[in-house]
Amino acid sequence: MKFVNSNIKDLLFKDNLTFHNDRMNLTVRRGVKWSFCSIGDIVNVSDADNRFEITEDGKHRDITKPIILFQAAIVGTKVVRFCDLLDNDLENEHAPNCRTVDGLFDVLSKIYPLFDRREIVTLVYFDVI
Repeated sequence: MKFVNSNIKDLLFKDNLTFHNDRMNLTVRRGVKWSFCSIGDIVNVSDADNRFEITEDGKHRDITKPIILFQAAIVGTKVVRFCDLLDNDLENEHAPNCRTVDGLFDVLSKIYPLFDRREIVTLVYFDVI
């Protein structure tokens, strides 16, 4: 049985549970929360399907615990405005449908109905461990 430290952050994923075991992965997160990770931090990569419900104001509310899929090591972060992203910035994106700016925008717009291209996002780079 794998010991899981409850103080480790959950890097939550929904639907696109495709990850690269042989190279760096990327996920793009709304806002700057994940920009405070340090290189080498360990995170739980967790399945968030059915974990949240969306409130009337468009925010997410926890309703269950996430299912931990594996752990990952943070290898870097980068904060940018979404509108400043280029397709080549997304080449390591874990989800194939998010490897273009337009594809990523479509996905983020479904997760966050009020998502705007001028918003700040954090690119979180990680390796499966």
